[in-house]
Amino acid sequence: MIRNIFTKKYLPLALVCAFAFSMVAPAYASLSSTNYQITSDSINFAGTEDGASSNYKIRDTGGEVATGDSTGIIYAIKAGYRQLVQAIAGSSNSGSSNTQTSNAGASGPAGQNIFAVQSIFVATGANTLLLDVSLNQPGKATLYWGLSNLYEGGSIASDTFRTDHVFKLEHLTPGTRYYFTIQAVNEAGTPATNVPEKSATTLIAPDVSAPSNPSKLVVEPAQTGAVVSWQNPTDADVESVKVVRSTDFYPADPQEGEVVYEGRASEVLDTKVLPGKTYYYTLFTKDVSGNYSSGAIAKIYITKPGEIAPLKETDIFAQVKPAPTIDPAFDRLNILDFLITQNNKMTVESDGKILLDGGEQFKIAIDYSKLPEVLKTMVVSIKDLSRPDEVFTFLLRVNRDKTKYEALVDKLGRGGNFAMVISILDHKHQGVKQFSGDLVVSAPKPDSIFSRFVGDPVGTLRQVSVIWWIILVALVLLVRKIVKFI
Repeated sequence: MIRNIFTKKYLPLALVCAFAFSMVAPAYASLSSTNYQITSDSINFAGTEDGASSNYKIRDTGGEVATGDSTGIIYAIKAGYRQLVQAIAGSSNSGSSNTQTSNAGASGPAGQNIFAVQSIFVATGANTLLLDVSLNQPGKATLYWGLSNLYEGGSIASDTFRTDHVFKLEHLTPGTRYYFTIQAVNEAGTPATNVPEKSATTLIAPDVSAPSNPSKLVVEPAQTGAVVSWQNPTDADVESVKVVRSTDFYPADPQEGEVVYEGRASEVLDTKVLPGKTYYYTLFTKDVSGNYSSGAIAKIYITKPGEIAPLKETDIFAQVKPAPTIDPAFDRLNILDFLITQNNKMTVESDGKILLDGGEQFKIAIDYSKLPEVLKTMVVSIKDLSRPDEVFTFLLRVNRDKTKYEALVDKLGRGGNFAMVISILDHKHQGVKQFSGDLVVSAPKPDSIFSRFVGDPVGTLRQVSVIWWIILVALVLLVRKIVKFI
Protein backbone atom coordinates (compact mmCIF):
# COMPACT_ATOMS: atom_id res chain seq x y z
CA MET A 1 0.00 0.00 0.00
CA ILE A 2 2.80 2.35 0.93
CA ARG A 3 4.53 1.44 -2.31
CA ASN A 4 1.39 2.27 -4.31
CA ILE A 5 1.01 5.64 -2.59
CA PHE A 6 4.64 6.51 -3.28
CA THR A 7 4.31 5.40 -6.92
CA LYS A 8 1.17 7.43 -7.54
CA LYS A 9 2.18 10.52 -5.57
CA TYR A 10 5.97 10.91 -5.90
CA LEU A 11 7.02 9.04 -9.04
CA PRO A 12 5.81 11.76 -11.47
CA LEU A 13 7.65 14.40 -9.45
CA ALA A 14 10.80 12.27 -9.39
CA LEU A 15 10.68 11.81 -13.16
CA VAL A 16 10.26 15.56 -13.69
CA CYS A 17 13.22 16.30 -11.40
CA ALA A 18 15.37 13.67 -13.15
CA PHE A 19 14.53 15.22 -16.52
CA ALA A 20 15.26 18.70 -15.22
CA PHE A 21 18.66 17.76 -13.82
CA SER A 22 19.60 16.01 -17.05
CA MET A 23 19.35 19.36 -18.82
CA VAL A 24 22.25 21.78 -18.91
CA ALA A 25 19.96 24.73 -19.59
CA PRO A 26 20.77 28.01 -17.85
CA ALA A 27 18.72 29.19 -14.88
CA TYR A 28 15.72 31.36 -15.74
CA ALA A 29 13.54 33.51 -13.54
CA SER A 30 10.25 35.21 -14.12
CA LEU A 31 11.87 38.59 -14.60
CA SER A 32 15.51 38.02 -15.43
CA SER A 33 18.36 35.56 -15.88
CA THR A 34 21.95 35.65 -17.03
CA ASN A 35 20.59 35.80 -20.59
CA TYR A 36 17.82 38.39 -20.55
CA GLN A 37 15.96 40.93 -18.47
CA ILE A 38 12.28 41.85 -18.76
CA THR A 39 11.59 45.43 -17.70
CA SER A 40 8.37 47.42 -17.69
CA ASP A 41 8.57 48.18 -21.39
CA SER A 42 11.28 46.03 -22.99
CA ILE A 43 13.21 42.77 -23.11
CA ASN A 44 17.00 43.12 -22.97
CA PHE A 45 19.21 40.16 -23.95
CA ALA A 46 22.47 40.11 -22.04
CA GLY A 47 23.71 36.80 -23.41
CA THR A 48 26.47 36.55 -20.82
CA GLU A 49 26.14 32.88 -19.93
CA ASP A 50 28.74 30.68 -21.55
CA GLY A 51 27.36 28.94 -24.61
CA ALA A 52 23.91 30.52 -24.23
CA SER A 53 24.15 33.32 -26.75
CA SER A 54 23.08 31.40 -29.85
CA ASN A 55 19.32 31.64 -30.27
CA TYR A 56 16.48 33.41 -28.56
CA LYS A 57 12.72 33.34 -29.15
CA ILE A 58 10.07 35.74 -27.89
CA ARG A 59 6.36 35.00 -27.94
CA ASP A 60 3.57 37.28 -26.83
CA THR A 61 -0.22 37.29 -27.00
CA GLY A 62 -0.13 37.94 -30.72
CA GLY A 63 2.23 35.09 -31.48
CA GLU A 64 5.94 34.83 -32.16
CA VAL A 65 7.70 38.20 -31.97
CA ALA A 66 11.34 37.48 -32.77
CA THR A 67 13.83 34.65 -33.17
CA GLY A 68 17.50 34.29 -33.94
CA ASP A 69 20.75 35.59 -32.44
CA SER A 70 19.47 38.53 -30.39
CA THR A 71 22.35 39.17 -28.01
CA GLY A 72 22.48 42.79 -26.85
CA ILE A 73 19.21 43.79 -28.58
CA ILE A 74 16.32 45.44 -26.74
CA TYR A 75 12.78 44.79 -27.96
CA ALA A 76 9.76 46.94 -27.16
CA ILE A 77 6.79 45.37 -25.37
CA LYS A 78 3.16 46.22 -26.05
CA ALA A 79 1.15 47.23 -23.00
CA GLY A 80 -1.19 44.48 -21.79
CA TYR A 81 0.53 41.71 -23.75
CA ARG A 82 1.79 38.51 -22.12
CA GLN A 83 5.41 37.67 -22.85
CA LEU A 84 7.27 34.32 -23.03
CA VAL A 85 11.05 34.28 -23.51
CA GLN A 86 12.93 31.17 -24.63
CA ALA A 87 16.72 30.77 -24.93
CA ILE A 88 18.53 27.91 -26.66
CA ALA A 89 22.07 27.33 -25.42
CA GLY A 90 24.96 26.16 -27.54
CA SER A 91 24.32 22.60 -26.30
CA SER A 92 20.80 22.75 -27.85
CA ASN A 93 19.24 22.68 -24.38
CA SER A 94 16.60 25.33 -23.89
CA GLY A 95 15.00 27.18 -21.03
CA SER A 96 11.98 29.42 -20.80
CA SER A 97 10.78 32.22 -18.59
CA ASN A 98 7.42 32.35 -16.92
CA THR A 99 4.99 34.43 -18.91
CA GLN A 100 4.77 38.05 -17.82
CA THR A 101 2.10 40.64 -18.50
CA SER A 102 3.44 44.15 -19.14
CA ASN A 103 1.41 46.90 -17.45
CA ALA A 104 3.23 49.62 -19.34
CA GLY A 105 4.92 49.35 -22.67
CA ALA A 106 6.48 51.14 -25.56
CA SER A 107 4.15 52.64 -28.12
CA GLY A 108 5.92 51.04 -31.05
CA PRO A 109 5.15 47.59 -32.43
CA ALA A 110 6.52 44.54 -30.65
CA GLY A 111 9.87 43.46 -31.99
CA GLN A 112 11.02 46.98 -32.93
CA ASN A 113 14.74 47.60 -32.24
CA ILE A 114 14.63 50.67 -29.96
CA PHE A 115 17.41 53.07 -28.90
CA ALA A 116 18.58 52.49 -25.31
CA VAL A 117 21.46 52.58 -22.85
CA GLN A 118 22.78 49.04 -23.02
CA SER A 119 25.23 48.93 -20.07
CA ILE A 120 27.13 51.03 -17.55
CA PHE A 121 30.37 49.80 -15.99
CA VAL A 122 31.88 51.74 -13.09
CA ALA A 123 35.49 51.64 -11.86
CA THR A 124 35.89 53.22 -8.42
CA GLY A 125 38.89 54.96 -6.89
CA ALA A 126 39.40 56.91 -3.69
CA ASN A 127 38.84 60.25 -5.45
CA THR A 128 37.51 59.19 -8.85
CA LEU A 129 34.72 57.34 -10.60
CA LEU A 130 35.26 56.10 -14.18
CA LEU A 131 32.05 55.27 -16.05
CA ASP A 132 32.03 53.26 -19.30
CA VAL A 133 28.64 53.69 -20.99
CA SER A 134 27.49 51.56 -23.94
CA LEU A 135 24.57 52.44 -26.24
CA ASN A 136 22.97 49.98 -28.63
CA GLN A 137 23.07 52.62 -31.39
CA PRO A 138 25.40 55.55 -32.03
CA GLY A 139 24.33 58.50 -29.93
CA LYS A 140 25.41 61.35 -27.70
CA ALA A 141 25.30 60.76 -23.94
CA THR A 142 25.12 63.10 -20.95
CA LEU A 143 26.09 62.13 -17.42
CA TYR A 144 24.30 63.82 -14.48
CA TRP A 145 25.76 63.23 -11.01
CA GLY A 146 25.68 64.38 -7.39
CA LEU A 147 25.45 63.36 -3.76
CA SER A 148 21.73 62.61 -4.19
CA ASN A 149 19.35 61.68 -7.00
CA LEU A 150 18.84 65.40 -7.57
CA TYR A 151 22.23 65.26 -9.34
CA GLU A 152 23.31 68.60 -7.96
CA GLY A 153 26.99 67.89 -8.77
CA GLY A 154 26.61 68.86 -12.41
CA SER A 155 26.77 67.17 -15.81
CA ILE A 156 29.26 66.02 -18.44
CA ALA A 157 28.17 65.72 -22.09
CA SER A 158 29.80 63.89 -24.99
CA ASP A 159 30.01 65.74 -28.31
CA THR A 160 30.13 62.85 -30.81
CA PHE A 161 27.71 60.15 -31.91
CA ARG A 162 29.13 56.81 -30.86
CA THR A 163 28.12 53.64 -29.03
CA ASP A 164 30.79 53.79 -26.29
CA HIS A 165 31.28 56.77 -23.99
CA VAL A 166 33.68 57.20 -21.06
CA PHE A 167 33.10 59.74 -18.28
CA LYS A 168 35.49 60.49 -15.43
CA LEU A 169 34.50 62.20 -12.17
CA GLU A 170 37.50 63.56 -10.27
CA HIS A 171 38.31 65.25 -6.94
CA LEU A 172 35.65 63.22 -5.12
CA THR A 173 35.55 62.50 -1.40
CA PRO A 174 36.81 59.04 -0.36
CA GLY A 175 34.25 56.62 1.09
CA THR A 176 31.29 58.62 -0.26
CA ARG A 177 28.25 57.44 -2.22
CA TYR A 178 27.55 59.29 -5.48
CA TYR A 179 24.42 59.07 -7.62
CA PHE A 180 24.35 59.38 -11.40
CA THR A 181 22.12 58.90 -14.42
CA ILE A 182 22.65 58.76 -18.18
CA GLN A 183 20.52 60.46 -20.80
CA ALA A 184 21.21 59.78 -24.48
CA VAL A 185 19.93 60.81 -27.92
CA ASN A 186 20.65 59.08 -31.24
CA GLU A 187 21.40 60.60 -34.66
CA ALA A 188 17.68 60.81 -35.46
CA GLY A 189 17.13 62.94 -32.36
CA THR A 190 15.31 60.13 -30.55
CA PRO A 191 16.03 59.93 -26.80
CA ALA A 192 16.91 56.61 -25.19
CA THR A 193 13.81 54.82 -23.89
CA ASN A 194 15.53 53.96 -20.61
CA VAL A 195 17.13 56.43 -18.19
CA PRO A 196 19.16 54.27 -15.77
CA GLU A 197 19.69 55.68 -12.30
CA LYS A 198 22.64 54.21 -10.43
CA SER A 199 25.04 54.93 -7.58
CA ALA A 200 28.60 54.00 -6.60
CA THR A 201 30.76 54.55 -3.54
CA THR A 202 34.34 55.79 -3.76
CA LEU A 203 37.03 53.77 -2.03
CA ILE A 204 38.38 54.73 1.37
CA ALA A 205 41.79 56.29 0.78
CA PRO A 206 44.76 54.77 2.62
CA ASP A 207 46.13 56.89 5.44
CA VAL A 208 49.51 58.29 4.32
CA SER A 209 49.55 61.36 6.57
CA ALA A 210 52.31 61.57 9.13
CA PRO A 211 51.17 61.92 12.77
CA SER A 212 52.26 64.83 14.95
CA ASN A 213 55.60 64.71 16.72
CA PRO A 214 56.19 64.09 20.41
CA SER A 215 56.49 67.42 22.21
CA LYS A 216 58.36 68.75 25.24
CA LEU A 217 61.36 66.53 24.48
CA VAL A 218 64.11 66.82 27.10
CA VAL A 219 67.30 64.80 27.58
CA GLU A 220 68.95 65.16 30.98
CA PRO A 221 71.93 63.47 32.63
CA ALA A 222 71.31 60.81 35.26
CA GLN A 223 73.60 58.88 37.59
CA THR A 224 73.38 55.78 35.43
CA GLY A 225 72.91 57.31 31.98
CA ALA A 226 70.59 59.81 30.30
CA VAL A 227 66.87 60.31 30.95
CA VAL A 228 64.83 60.97 27.81
CA SER A 229 61.36 62.39 28.54
CA TRP A 230 58.65 63.69 26.26
CA GLN A 231 54.95 64.26 25.91
CA ASN A 232 53.02 61.90 23.66
CA PRO A 233 50.96 63.53 20.89
CA THR A 234 47.18 63.71 21.13
CA ASP A 235 46.49 62.00 17.78
CA ALA A 236 43.78 59.38 18.19
CA ASP A 237 45.61 56.85 15.98
CA VAL A 238 49.04 56.97 17.66
CA GLU A 239 50.41 53.46 18.18
CA SER A 240 53.86 54.04 19.67
CA VAL A 241 56.91 56.28 19.97
CA LYS A 242 60.33 55.16 18.74
CA VAL A 243 63.47 56.60 20.34
CA VAL A 244 66.71 56.30 18.33
CA ARG A 245 70.10 57.85 18.89
CA SER A 246 73.48 58.30 17.22
CA THR A 247 76.90 59.68 18.09
CA ASP A 248 77.28 61.26 14.64
CA PHE A 249 74.16 63.36 14.06
CA TYR A 250 70.41 63.30 14.51
CA PRO A 251 68.88 60.19 12.89
CA ALA A 252 66.68 61.49 10.06
CA ASP A 253 64.75 58.23 9.61
CA PRO A 254 63.20 55.70 12.03
CA GLN A 255 65.52 53.03 10.62
CA GLU A 256 68.69 55.02 11.32
CA GLY A 257 70.72 55.00 14.54
CA GLU A 258 70.39 52.68 17.53
CA VAL A 259 66.97 51.93 18.96
CA VAL A 260 66.73 53.02 22.60
CA TYR A 261 63.02 52.41 23.14
CA GLU A 262 59.78 51.71 21.31
CA GLY A 263 56.41 51.80 23.06
CA ARG A 264 53.76 54.05 24.59
CA ALA A 265 55.63 55.40 27.62
CA SER A 266 56.73 59.04 27.97
CA GLU A 267 60.13 58.52 29.58
CA VAL A 268 63.05 56.14 29.23
CA LEU A 269 66.46 55.76 30.90
CA ASP A 270 69.25 55.23 28.37
CA THR A 271 72.03 53.40 30.22
CA LYS A 272 74.17 52.65 27.16
CA VAL A 273 75.92 56.02 27.04
CA LEU A 274 79.57 56.78 27.79
CA PRO A 275 81.23 59.84 29.37
CA GLY A 276 82.92 62.29 27.05
CA LYS A 277 80.55 61.71 24.15
CA THR A 278 77.68 63.67 22.61
CA TYR A 279 74.49 61.73 21.82
CA TYR A 280 71.90 62.87 19.30
CA TYR A 281 68.32 61.66 19.87
CA THR A 282 65.36 61.60 17.50
CA LEU A 283 61.88 60.55 18.57
CA PHE A 284 59.39 59.37 15.95
CA THR A 285 55.67 58.88 16.49
CA LYS A 286 54.14 55.89 14.68
CA ASP A 287 50.41 55.64 13.89
CA VAL A 288 48.28 52.53 13.32
CA SER A 289 48.77 52.82 9.53
CA GLY A 290 52.55 52.63 9.87
CA ASN A 291 53.23 56.31 9.18
CA TYR A 292 56.02 58.00 11.12
CA SER A 293 56.24 61.63 12.18
CA SER A 294 59.07 63.84 10.93
CA GLY A 295 60.93 63.54 14.24
CA ALA A 296 61.57 65.55 17.42
CA ILE A 297 65.25 66.01 18.27
CA ALA A 298 67.48 66.77 21.25
CA LYS A 299 71.09 66.11 22.22
CA ILE A 300 73.19 65.70 25.35
CA TYR A 301 76.88 65.64 26.24
CA ILE A 302 77.77 63.08 28.93
CA THR A 303 80.37 64.68 31.14
CA LYS A 304 83.43 62.91 32.46
CA PRO A 305 83.99 62.66 36.23
CA GLY A 306 84.85 66.11 37.58
CA GLU A 307 84.05 67.81 34.27
CA ILE A 308 81.75 70.84 34.29
CA ALA A 309 78.61 70.35 32.23
CA PRO A 310 78.38 72.71 29.22
CA LEU A 311 75.63 75.26 28.97
CA LYS A 312 72.47 74.09 27.26
CA GLU A 313 72.43 75.18 23.63
CA THR A 314 69.25 76.63 22.18
CA ASP A 315 70.63 76.55 18.62
CA ILE A 316 71.43 73.02 17.51
CA PHE A 317 73.66 74.34 14.70
CA ALA A 318 75.55 76.77 16.93
CA GLN A 319 78.79 74.80 16.51
CA VAL A 320 78.58 74.74 12.71
CA LYS A 321 81.06 77.21 11.25
CA PRO A 322 79.53 79.35 8.49
CA ALA A 323 80.80 78.43 5.05
CA PRO A 324 81.91 81.13 2.59
CA THR A 325 79.39 79.82 0.07
CA ILE A 326 76.05 78.04 0.22
CA ASP A 327 73.82 76.61 -2.48
CA PRO A 328 72.19 79.59 -4.27
CA ALA A 329 68.77 77.91 -4.01
CA PHE A 330 68.92 78.28 -0.23
CA ASP A 331 69.87 81.95 -0.51
CA ARG A 332 66.78 82.65 -2.60
CA LEU A 333 64.41 81.40 0.12
CA ASN A 334 62.61 83.56 2.67
CA ILE A 335 60.21 82.91 5.54
CA LEU A 336 57.17 83.26 3.24
CA ASP A 337 58.26 80.12 1.36
CA PHE A 338 57.30 78.12 4.44
CA LEU A 339 53.62 77.37 4.87
CA ILE A 340 52.30 77.49 8.43
CA THR A 341 48.81 75.99 8.52
CA GLN A 342 46.31 75.05 11.19
CA ASN A 343 43.11 73.19 10.31
CA ASN A 344 44.22 73.49 6.66
CA LYS A 345 44.17 77.32 6.85
CA MET A 346 47.02 79.78 6.46
CA THR A 347 47.95 81.51 9.71
CA VAL A 348 50.17 84.45 8.63
CA GLU A 349 48.82 87.92 9.39
CA SER A 350 49.69 91.05 7.35
CA ASP A 351 52.37 92.21 9.78
CA GLY A 352 54.20 88.90 9.50
CA LYS A 353 53.06 87.46 12.83
CA ILE A 354 51.74 83.92 12.82
CA LEU A 355 48.49 83.47 14.72
CA LEU A 356 47.88 80.05 16.25
CA ASP A 357 45.35 78.38 18.53
CA GLY A 358 47.12 76.75 21.46
CA GLY A 359 44.52 73.97 21.47
CA GLU A 360 45.15 72.79 17.91
CA GLN A 361 48.00 71.10 16.04
CA PHE A 362 49.79 73.02 13.29
CA LYS A 363 51.92 72.09 10.30
CA ILE A 364 55.11 73.66 8.92
CA ALA A 365 55.92 72.80 5.31
CA ILE A 366 57.85 73.89 2.24
CA ASP A 367 57.39 72.71 -1.35
CA TYR A 368 59.83 69.99 -2.38
CA SER A 369 60.51 71.75 -5.69
CA LYS A 370 61.88 74.85 -3.95
CA LEU A 371 64.86 72.98 -2.52
CA PRO A 372 67.93 71.68 -4.38
CA GLU A 373 68.68 67.96 -4.61
CA VAL A 374 71.59 68.09 -2.16
CA LEU A 375 72.12 66.53 1.26
CA LYS A 376 70.48 68.81 3.79
CA THR A 377 68.92 68.83 7.24
CA MET A 378 65.98 71.13 7.98
CA VAL A 379 64.75 71.79 11.49
CA VAL A 380 62.28 74.12 13.18
CA SER A 381 62.86 75.31 16.76
CA ILE A 382 60.08 76.80 18.90
CA LYS A 383 60.84 78.76 22.06
CA ASP A 384 58.37 80.14 24.60
CA LEU A 385 59.59 83.69 25.27
CA SER A 386 58.31 83.50 28.84
CA ARG A 387 60.39 80.35 29.38
CA PRO A 388 63.58 80.91 27.37
CA ASP A 389 65.17 77.65 28.55
CA GLU A 390 62.42 75.62 26.90
CA VAL A 391 63.30 75.13 23.25
CA PHE A 392 61.75 72.28 21.28
CA THR A 393 63.08 71.27 17.90
CA PHE A 394 61.63 69.14 15.09
CA LEU A 395 62.91 67.82 11.79
CA LEU A 396 61.22 68.68 8.51
CA ARG A 397 61.05 65.44 6.54
CA VAL A 398 59.86 64.74 2.99
CA ASN A 399 56.35 63.28 2.79
CA ARG A 400 55.38 60.07 0.98
CA ASP A 401 54.32 61.92 -2.17
CA LYS A 402 57.64 63.81 -2.32
CA THR A 403 55.73 67.05 -2.68
CA LYS A 404 56.74 68.76 0.58
CA TYR A 405 59.13 68.75 3.48
CA GLU A 406 56.94 69.02 6.55
CA ALA A 407 56.53 68.63 10.29
CA LEU A 408 53.30 68.35 12.26
CA VAL A 409 53.61 69.97 15.69
CA ASP A 410 51.25 68.94 18.45
CA LYS A 411 49.11 71.39 20.40
CA LEU A 412 51.19 73.88 22.36
CA GLY A 413 48.62 73.68 25.14
CA ARG A 414 48.95 77.27 26.32
CA GLY A 415 48.83 80.82 25.05
CA GLY A 416 51.69 83.31 24.75
CA ASN A 417 54.39 84.60 22.45
CA PHE A 418 56.77 82.12 20.89
CA ALA A 419 59.83 82.55 18.67
CA MET A 420 60.25 80.22 15.70
CA VAL A 421 63.53 79.62 13.89
CA ILE A 422 63.77 77.45 10.77
CA SER A 423 67.30 76.28 9.96
CA ILE A 424 68.66 74.56 6.85
CA LEU A 425 72.06 72.88 7.04
CA ASP A 426 73.80 72.46 3.69
CA HIS A 427 75.99 69.40 4.36
CA LYS A 428 78.10 69.89 1.23
CA HIS A 429 79.19 73.42 2.12
CA GLN A 430 78.59 73.06 5.88
CA GLY A 431 76.64 76.29 5.75
CA VAL A 432 73.47 77.21 7.60
CA LYS A 433 70.57 79.35 6.38
CA GLN A 434 68.07 80.50 9.02
CA PHE A 435 64.61 82.12 8.94
CA SER A 436 62.79 83.64 11.90
CA GLY A 437 59.14 84.20 12.68
CA ASP A 438 56.92 85.22 15.61
CA LEU A 439 54.11 82.98 16.85
CA VAL A 440 51.21 84.63 18.66
CA VAL A 441 49.37 81.78 20.35
CA SER A 442 45.92 82.15 21.88
CA ALA A 443 45.07 80.13 24.98
CA PRO A 444 43.23 76.89 24.20
CA LYS A 445 39.54 76.70 24.93
CA PRO A 446 38.51 74.79 28.08
CA ASP A 447 37.15 71.90 26.03
CA SER A 448 40.51 71.56 24.26
CA ILE A 449 42.29 71.32 27.61
CA PHE A 450 39.71 68.76 28.79
CA SER A 451 40.29 66.64 25.69
CA ARG A 452 44.04 66.83 26.22
CA PHE A 453 43.62 65.91 29.90
CA VAL A 454 41.72 62.76 28.94
CA GLY A 455 44.53 61.69 26.59
CA ASP A 456 47.48 62.74 28.80
CA PRO A 457 46.44 63.86 32.31
CA VAL A 458 49.94 64.13 33.78
CA GLY A 459 51.34 66.08 30.84
CA THR A 460 48.34 68.39 30.77
CA LEU A 461 48.56 69.19 34.48
CA ARG A 462 52.22 70.14 33.99
CA GLN A 463 51.22 72.73 31.39
CA VAL A 464 48.14 74.41 32.79
CA SER A 465 48.60 77.82 34.34
CA VAL A 466 47.97 78.75 37.97
CA ILE A 467 44.48 79.99 37.15
CA TRP A 468 43.49 76.56 35.88
CA TRP A 469 44.88 74.96 39.03
CA ILE A 470 42.69 77.28 41.08
CA ILE A 471 39.64 76.41 38.97
CA LEU A 472 40.39 72.68 39.29
CA VAL A 473 40.77 72.85 43.08
CA ALA A 474 37.56 74.89 43.37
CA LEU A 475 35.68 72.30 41.33
CA VAL A 476 36.97 69.48 43.52
CA LEU A 477 35.88 71.31 46.69
CA LEU A 478 32.48 72.06 45.17
CA VAL A 479 31.94 68.41 44.28
CA ARG A 480 32.88 67.32 47.79
CA LYS A 481 30.35 69.74 49.31
CA ILE A 482 27.64 68.50 46.96
CA VAL A 483 28.40 64.89 47.88
CA LYS A 484 28.24 65.68 51.62
CA PHE A 485 24.96 67.55 51.16
CA ILE A 486 23.42 64.60 49.33
